[in-house]
Parts: sequence; structure tokens; C-alpha cells
Amino acid sequence: MAPSTCYYRRAHLSQPSRRREADRVLLERITAIWVESRFTYGSPRVHAQLSREGIRVSHKRVERLMRQVGLKSAYRSRYYRSLRTGRGRPG
Repeated sequence: MAPSTCYYRRAHLSQPSRRREADRVLLERITAIWVESRFTYGSPRVHAQLSREGIRVSHKRVERLMRQVGLKSAYRSRYYRSLRTGRGRPG
């Protein structure tokens, strides 16, 4: 590797890229929306809220950022347990 390349990389890789900086700012807003929803919003609702606020971003980017920091939506249990077990059918 040429010495000029080495100095260039050392100088430029120490700073975050524009995309990484934009992701950091966007993630702050995503986290704020998620907290305001009391931890219930998933990526589709967060993306919709960002759109309403005029922030243009793809849904895949929102999904990626939420996945990276572990933000998940609340969801209901898949199974329903009846309190009337063992009674059979009325009639």
C-alpha cells in the first residue's frame, strides 16, 4: 500500500461517514417515537409517523436501524386460554 493511501485512510476513517451520522440522528427520532408509543410501535408504524412528520426514509432503513438496537413492537400472545376448560358444550 502506498504511503499516501495509508495517510488518507487514517485521516478519513477516523470520522463517521455522512450516512452513519444521518443514521445516528434518525435513530434518535425513531427511539423517541418508539418510547412515545409506550414501546408498542413496530417499524411500519414508526415509518408512518416519520412520514407524517415529513421525514423521507425507506421502510427498510427503519427496519434495519430498529433491528440493530433491538427495538421491537409489543404483541399479543398467540394463544388464548379459556377459563371454562372441561365444561363441554352447553345444551
